[in-house]
Amino acid sequence: MSLRFGEKCVLDHVTLGVQPQERLVIIGQSGAGKTTILRLVLGILAPTAGSVFFQQQDIARLTPPELQQIRRHIGMVYQDGALILTAPQIVALLFQRKDVHCEHRKSGATLRRP
Repeated sequence: MSLRFGEKCVLDHVTLGVQPQERLVIIGQSGAGKTTILRLVLGILAPTAGSVFFQQQDIARLTPPELQQIRRHIGMVYQDGALILTAPQIVALLFQRKDVHCEHRKSGATLRRP
C-alpha cells in the first residue's frame, strides 16, 4: 500500500503480512510511519494505492459496524504516553510470561517476579 498527503509520499509500497494468532510490534523513529500504518489497518485512513485486508476483507469496503467488529481484534497504543511500560514489561506482555507481574500505578508501571 502507499499513502500520499497531497504531494508528500508518506508510505511507499509497504507490504505487511500477519498470520492468525501472530503478534506484531511496529517500532521505529519518530515520523517513520508507525501510527500511519496502524491507522490504515484500522480503516481510519484509506491508502492512495493498494489495499488493506483483514481476515480476507478489504477494509475500505466495510461498513462502520463491520469496521468496529474488525477493530476489536487489533490493539493500538498511541504515542501520547497513554501506556507507560519498561522494555522488560513489553517483552513479558508480548510473550505472555506468567513469571512476570506488572503493577500499574499513576506514577508508572513496576515489574516484579512473584
